[in-house]
Amino acid sequence: MRINARTVEVVITTAHDDQTPSVEDCALVSRRVGDIIEHASYLGDVSYSLNVSTPGTSDLIETPKQLQAFRGFPVRLTTRQPIKGKTEFFGSLGKCTESGTQLIVKGRLLNFEAHDVIELRLCKASELPS
Repeated sequence: MRINARTVEVVITTAHDDQTPSVEDCALVSRRVGDIIEHASYLGDVSYSLNVSTPGTSDLIETPKQLQAFRGFPVRLTTRQPIKGKTEFFGSLGKCTESGTQLIVKGRLLNFEAHDVIELRLCKASELPS
């Protein structure tokens, strides 16, 4: 585990070389580590981002279960056509429905129609705009 003033990064693995933790495993570890940090006050009043990953986990978010599990995680959303001149957006994953996806970018809520989104991937907290 690595901690700096804004980011706590945790990489998880398994005891068995032939197995890779799933995205659901990452979400579970994230919730538990987040609870520990909050309850133990390890970081005091410093705001932080928690990033849990594994070298073998796909960062592509595709299933409804993944969309729910990774709500609040840092993501990169790619659109079919440019929106205000951009096709890539970085933010925290918000609410996802069949009709669209929400991203929280610098405290602002952005809504994307489902047909406009071609890809949604986990990213490192350090990739988010400051």
